[in-house]
Amino acid sequence: MLPGSDLLTAFPWLEGAWSALRTYLADGRVPHALLVHGPAGTGKMELARAFAARRLCTSERGEFACGECGACRLLEAETHPDFMIVESPEPGKAVKTDLVRDIIASLSLRPQYAHNRMVVLPRVDRLNRYAANSLLKTLEEPDLQTCFVLLAEQPGAVPPTIRSRCQRVAVTLPPRAATEAWLRNHVPSEEAQLRVIVARGAPLLARSLDSSRLVARRDILTSFEALATGAADPIQVAGRWEKFGSEELVSCLISWLEDLIRLKIAPGPRAVHNPDLGSSLSTLAARLKLRALYRVLDLAFGAKRALSGQANRTLMLEELAIACCRTARGDR
Repeated sequence: MLPGSDLLTAFPWLEGAWSALRTYLADGRVPHALLVHGPAGTGKMELARAFAARRLCTSERGEFACGECGACRLLEAETHPDFMIVESPEPGKAVKTDLVRDIIASLSLRPQYAHNRMVVLPRVDRLNRYAANSLLKTLEEPDLQTCFVLLAEQPGAVPPTIRSRCQRVAVTLPPRAATEAWLRNHVPSEEAQLRVIVARGAPLLARSLDSSRLVARRDILTSFEALATGAADPIQVAGRWEKFGSEELVSCLISWLEDLIRLKIAPGPRAVHNPDLGSSLSTLAARLKLRALYRVLDLAFGAKRALSGQANRTLMLEELAIACCRTARGDR
């Protein structure tokens, strides 16, 4: 679905980012490359689709796509020849080099429908070196008819050579109170606050959470506490962790480890991202060593990066479980 004039009604926190894109459209000076960056679940893809739709729309009316012209109908049917989203066929995986090269090769042809062409690349911060180099060559010799919209959660992970050739547009998290208010229109109101906590304030991620994930979060914390206090076998726990999904488990661990580190440095309820777990985390933080927590956090971030590749997930979970088991002693 391509959002039109209802974009800001549906996603009001995108007003600031859309304002920047609207200026490019109004001035008639759309950059050949945009880097749209912000946390997961904030609507970067929805923003990119709305921008592409307006630029390809043949109507001159309004700041959004008209939804009625031939170009808009092609976009709605996902058959517009000059609109491309370069996504990996494997959800969550990085786009492979061959796919980037194939798309770039197709750009040697002129736009088929009108005078403009839009190419959206999600998670450009996960491109491997070879895919990034292929993209860079195209950005160094821009086609004035083509606009690349590169999406990233971690702009610092995008190669500097690519960042320097893009105009940047930031998508920021709305205040948590605003996210909760928006979310109550989409989920049971009693779940809104907890969903926002689990999603770390990301509205679309909070809306998409399955209720079973909220229950799983408590189960994961219980097993983490058992490991960190030496009351569980790490290999057995790692085996149980597999049922939760690696991405879910690593995200939970990172969130809790960051809270534990904050509590060690500046104790207090305002220090944590997971206030509903504040009592459990405060008790645990008092028993653990700061240096060991930093080591496990580094390992968890490494695991998160590895999940976009061909990581052996069983071994990765076992390594994390063993590291969690060592935190109480401060072992390496």
